[in-house]
Amino acid sequence: SASHGITRFADLTHEEFYTQYLGYIPTDDSNKSVAEVAPYTGSSSLVDWTDVYTTPVKDQGYCGSCWAFSTVANIEGAGSVETGSLLSLSEQELVDCDTADGGCNGGLPSTAFQFMIDQGMGLEKESAYPYTAQDGTCKKVASQEKAFITAWHQISTNENQIAAALQQYGPLSIGINALTMQFYTGGVSDPNPILCNPQALDHGVAIVGFGTA
Repeated sequence: SASHGITRFADLTHEEFYTQYLGYIPTDDSNKSVAEVAPYTGSSSLVDWTDVYTTPVKDQGYCGSCWAFSTVANIEGAGSVETGSLLSLSEQELVDCDTADGGCNGGLPSTAFQFMIDQGMGLEKESAYPYTAQDGTCKKVASQEKAFITAWHQISTNENQIAAALQQYGPLSIGINALTMQFYTGGVSDPNPILCNPQALDHGVAIVGFGTA
């Protein structure tokens, strides 16, 4: 039921769209163990975490930093589930300070999660470290960091497992093939896998719900 038309990205070539506005660089995670999640047992056909465990939609701008936004959305949601407090956290801190990823030249949420754990790095609030949509010098202040993680888990691509994890943990960080997103204007996107290879992931986003309204 997706609709497509003229968007702010319509005048770009696919290469320009990819390099300027996406930025998800997939790696082979086949050696990473997959966490088993208790099956989804909810009776509702709809789970929607928007406005509950998610902050308002943010704009990555002219910067291939989708990986940072996907990472932060996951941490914001998980933190809200755990503490009951929803904080808007800084993507720019990851763009500037995460040396395991490439800032505006792309990265991967799993790499960012592991970097934060290895470095003991937390995230400051968005208001303390605002987004600039460009690479910058790391200006993080440890005393200002409000959100930390101690582990991350890879979830199975089985949709029942994704639903169960979404129910239990809140919004999830994922990668999608954004081939059809350049002209997407609304509705449910379900592209033909022949034209839109589900293995060719190039955009980091967050799953915030499932089901039918």
